Amino acid sequence: MRRSSRCGLAALALFAVLVSPHAGADVVLSSEKLNAALKQMQRLQVDRRSTAETAAADTVFALGEEARALAELMSREVAAHGRQQQPLLDLALGRASALGVDIAWSADHERYFYDGDAYRRYLEVAPEGPHAEASMFRILWNDFYHAAADDHAVLVAQAAYKEEFLRRFPGSKNAAEAGLFLAIDYRDLWRDCVDGKSQACDGRYAALAREQFQRVATEHGGTDQAKIASRLLRRFDAEAATR
Repeated sequence: MRRSSRCGLAALALFAVLVSPHAGADVVLSSEKLNAALKQMQRLQVDRRSTAETAAADTVFALGEEARALAELMSREVAAHGRQQQPLLDLALGRASALGVDIAWSADHERYFYDGDAYRRYLEVAPEGPHAEASMFRILWNDFYHAAADDHAVLVAQAAYKEEFLRRFPGSKNAAEAGLFLAIDYRDLWRDCVDGKSQACDGRYAALAREQFQRVATEHGGTDQAKIASRLLRRFDAEAATR
């Protein structure tokens, strides 16, 4: 599977915030922080079952945010101190699982991921709700990093999801990142078409990839995503010229 490009992108720009310059000297994950996070998730699970549907949807979203924050905290701990706190990390995984929250380690990305189930449940209940934009982005972000770059059907579905997100929320603060992910989807679909010698789709996805990389670079100038898009566009053109 051609997954290295997506792992490389994460390492290049999007996970850089996990560790501060002085993180090695800081306590990232402590028993107190873990207990506070778990108690909050437990409270939200109870509130979700005992409140009206609209309020319950908001509670489900809040649960997702707590779970995502815990996964980020655990990732920062490993980035800063390696596996020194392994018993605490294992405790976090076990306690979260008991609450119905699935957090898992990704060796490919060297970080923990929350599976995003709460965001999917929120959209089922409140597809037009105030947290729909954030929920959709959390899902597409998570799915992007877990997709194999040569699974054509999955990439088509994920590209369509990103297209829907950008249509619904063109002014989103996450539009640059979603747009960059979409361009990479198109590029990987083009690669899959070329590898499969399918001229029926390679030209279409080549054009879409170029257009989308350029759109991100132009519309979001000055951002990290725009810089990455420009660099990936140059690499794409160089690769296309040899295939």
